[in-house]
Amino acid sequence: MRTGQIGIGHWAILVVALTLTACTTPAPKVVVLPAAESQGQIVAGSLLWPDVQPLPQGAQAEVTLLSASLAGNHLLAQSEAPARKTPYAFGLWLKPGTLQPGQRYLLQARIVDAAGRVLWTLPAPLALDAASAASPLALSLQQPAAPAASVKTPPSAAANDMTEMFVAQGVRPSRWRAAILGHGAQRQLRANLDDKAVERQYRDVTRKRLANGALIFTANHGWVSLILTPGACTLGANHYPWRAMLEITGATFRGCARGMF
Repeated sequence: MRTGQIGIGHWAILVVALTLTACTTPAPKVVVLPAAESQGQIVAGSLLWPDVQPLPQGAQAEVTLLSASLAGNHLLAQSEAPARKTPYAFGLWLKPGTLQPGQRYLLQARIVDAAGRVLWTLPAPLALDAASAASPLALSLQQPAAPAASVKTPPSAAANDMTEMFVAQGVRPSRWRAAILGHGAQRQLRANLDDKAVERQYRDVTRKRLANGALIFTANHGWVSLILTPGACTLGANHYPWRAMLEITGATFRGCARGMF
């Protein structure tokens, strides 16, 4: 739930230099640097949870911003970084003009441990508009509801119950499809290189985010990678928010991608 805004106004950085001498105290010199909006937009704030004890080693904070429409939710930005204590400060950087008046956005946040188990989470996605998304946010996380004691999931079923986070596909050089499933230590990459090929599965997939917003998923000691770059992409009659490039042992496959939420 959104508990309030912790600041208003523009993202300007004020650098105040005070020069003191033994005889006089001149007035402070204030230099106003260019606001962050001139280089992009930002959605930022803090994640708060009631436990003041440090999180377990390997815990990650995951924050996701979606654009909501009748056609579905589209991923705009996502951050994943180590977390230790509350409050945890986060920031999602967007291209200029990404946040539009009249458009509805959803913010999701959670803390997971090294095995991908959810420790703290936002009870429901936070609805935002362009104005509220541009102000710092304070988000109160809660522990996830415990599953019913009478319901037990077989270990084999639990291992296969992974949500697709990103799906990429294309027709060059063949009709291919790749998906990123799960988070953290459980993250996997699954790929079909043509309609008849057996699905390839890769575990221990690492994730890296570049300054331009691109996401790089790597597996098999660097021999397999899926690179998602923000930007309009068209495949047939369908439009996607990401361009995709899949590289497997020297072969390159190109296409489009979208977030699955």
